[in-house]
Amino acid sequence: MTERFPSIIIPSHNQLLLLKNLLRSLETQTWRLDRMEVIVVDDGSKDGTADFLRSYPGKLQLRPVFHEFAEGRSGARNAGIQIAAGDPIILVDGDMEVVPEFVQSHVETGKGEAVVLGRVYHHPDLPPSALKRYYLSRGAWKTAKASSIPGRYFVTLNASLPRWVIEKVGLLDENFRGYGGEDLDYGVRLQKARVPIRVSEEARSFHNHLRPLSDILNTVFEYGKSGVPYLVEKHPELFHELRLSLAVRLRTVRHRRPGSVIKNVMVRFLCLGVFYYRVRGLALILEPFWIPSGMINYLIFRNYSRGYLWHVRKQAAT
Repeated sequence: MTERFPSIIIPSHNQLLLLKNLLRSLETQTWRLDRMEVIVVDDGSKDGTADFLRSYPGKLQLRPVFHEFAEGRSGARNAGIQIAAGDPIILVDGDMEVVPEFVQSHVETGKGEAVVLGRVYHHPDLPPSALKRYYLSRGAWKTAKASSIPGRYFVTLNASLPRWVIEKVGLLDENFRGYGGEDLDYGVRLQKARVPIRVSEEARSFHNHLRPLSDILNTVFEYGKSGVPYLVEKHPELFHELRLSLAVRLRTVRHRRPGSVIKNVMVRFLCLGVFYYRVRGLALILEPFWIPSGMINYLIFRNYSRGYLWHVRKQAAT
């Protein structure tokens, strides 16, 4: 097999210390360092990232890109993709560390034929948390043995895309300015284009921080207000795949599907504050120990669906 020349794209915003850890881990790759490039997109950082990149002392072939103002994750990744010389394009978040086999595993698993998702863990030095265990059981790893996994599991924090895929499917959608949405959107586009998606246990990366559950739930609510409406507008089938029909009164939206009226009423009742805040309070107490996956799923669903309902009501009032 002809040796490939991968390009690694790293978006970074005010994460200098974490970015340094990632670059040090990339310097230890089993893949030849002179046969890959690393593009760091400094997305409007104010913590000295630009100065560090301009005087980078390490062994990588580093190509920095500087944004005066933050353009968001999609904008930062797209800026790196557009100047990349290599194939495949490997995406990894700036708050990660990677194993020495990271680049080689992405290249060899994809073989120029498929998108690859690498395995993401939280750093072992982080304190115990129910969320660490929860994330390990989610997403692509539920169907990891399949020859190609569903597009809805695609994530950009540890992924690689052959150049032909980007030419066929396009860049990430920069209209997703807040948290969430761009990964699911791209995954749906990959699936519609019949692009195979594989997973690699060996292409491991480690998150160097873990946000508390309270922050995650607040962010998911904002995602429901802005990201979810745009997703549903682009891909109407997601209205039902995200189970929004269970939480939103169907007469307020155009997406209708026959279903159980009793089930819809029960779900809307369970999403009311009188029930939700009790479950949320219990989950916050249990967070350092163990939280049932169903409880976390409920809290996440309740927040993005209520965010979406906020959007629907606002649109109806205008």
